[in-house]
Amino acid sequence: MFKNKNALQYEKRTFFMWVDSFIPYLYATGIIVIGGWMVISTILLGYRTFNIDPLSFFLLSDHTIIEENMENIDGDTLKIDSEMQIQVNLAPPSKETEWQSFLNSIIQSDLNKIIFRGISLLVIWMIIFLIIPVGFRRLRRIKLFRMEIEVENVEKAAIQTIEITGGKAKLMAYLSSNDAEATTLQFLNDGTPIPSIDFKEVLAHFLEEIKEGYQKEFDSHFVYEVHTSDFPKMFDELIQESKETEKVMIKNKINNDNLFKKNYLLMYYAYNHQELVTVLSSYTYEFDVLDKHLVELLHHNISKNVENIEYMVALTTPPEDASNST
Repeated sequence: MFKNKNALQYEKRTFFMWVDSFIPYLYATGIIVIGGWMVISTILLGYRTFNIDPLSFFLLSDHTIIEENMENIDGDTLKIDSEMQIQVNLAPPSKETEWQSFLNSIIQSDLNKIIFRGISLLVIWMIIFLIIPVGFRRLRRIKLFRMEIEVENVEKAAIQTIEITGGKAKLMAYLSSNDAEATTLQFLNDGTPIPSIDFKEVLAHFLEEIKEGYQKEFDSHFVYEVHTSDFPKMFDELIQESKETEKVMIKNKINNDNLFKKNYLLMYYAYNHQELVTVLSSYTYEFDVLDKHLVELLHHNISKNVENIEYMVALTTPPEDASNST
């Protein structure tokens, strides 16, 4: 297996990438915790109500609050002197209106307290995650009551996409140019009886150039590997499909914010009776159709340039040298 010269250095994942990756899980966990608290509290409240007064659980109880409290008081502890009794009897009647009585019944209800508190916690939790810019970086504009936040310009994103497409088209043009052929000629090994070029070395060189170009022009990062034997088992299906179709296979993860998984681009290629598997992987960059055509063009052009150079070398080799080599 041949890896890039920085094989020991894996693709860098920054702190903010990890934060962005964990935000959806943290958000969902908070909602589940709040919802679970509401459900458990409601069940416990219903269980306690059913034990005290089963009919009240079904809203059929005739007991008033005073009767319920009086039933729970021991007769021996209830000692009220005559003066206090007179004061109680002479207390002015309450001036509570029907509206106030209705509100008090709602506020004092334990079930309503659970519901209102749970809803308040959910609203606060959602507002917290709306304030975090990473949580809605793909949105252009968001309104929350009278607060309006503009995040990303769609026109700017479209222009950026066009620039990336143009940059990849330039890379394809370079791989098909005479400059790429001249670069391939530099790998000609004259130290052997028959001058030849190592296909893997040329492939690794151009992959390194493409990698650096992606980092500089597109701020996209990937790692490449070229396998010549002992192909990874995890790519068996992709290798087989690429071998049958002679095309590049792409396997992107469903959630690109998940930093525990990678996106993969794979191509099986056979050159001069030697099998090679080229694998590009990235935690953050999603491979697209242009990447697919770029890698296909890279393999085919290297093969064509190597064959042309070796053919020209064979034609220009003096007959005596050719006979000596044989």
